[in-house]
Amino acid sequence: MHDHSLSITIGGRLPRSALAALFAAVEADDLGFEWGDAASRGDSPEELADGIEDGEPLKLVSDSVGEAGLSELEATCRSLRLHYVVYTEADDGQPASLAWWEPAMRERACADALEEDTPAVALAVVRRAISGDDPARSIESVKQLLDGLTPIEVPPLVLVDDTGAASDPG
Repeated sequence: MHDHSLSITIGGRLPRSALAALFAAVEADDLGFEWGDAASRGDSPEELADGIEDGEPLKLVSDSVGEAGLSELEATCRSLRLHYVVYTEADDGQPASLAWWEPAMRERACADALEEDTPAVALAVVRRAISGDDPARSIESVKQLLDGLTPIEVPPLVLVDDTGAASDPG
């Protein structure tokens, strides 16, 4: 099995009662707050909650994720309706990649990555945008394509009580 490095950024409203499920998935996929240190996530859901910064999404990393990727954590995020973006670093001739999901999506999306939060555009897509007999139309198509290359934004991860009201993260 080949290991690779990746990060996941998670956001949305997380009921405090679901924190244990999120922690179990983080633990199962062996992620931490710091590269090379899965134990940095803490030993309990409460310690994981201590790593949630006010107004920020939760970011976790691993430099030794196997081929299965983050199967537990991604499934847990979807079941809890949390937004996420997974960035996998380029390795062994493979380009960097992004996978992302948000509650309005039926399934996760994937793309090669330019940066940690910006999808790349395949050359074939650019060629389609510039093909045609009308240069002005081709230029407009390319502008629209490039305008679509915006970073994927993940909202802050907010712990809420079971009524949906925000609660103190610590």
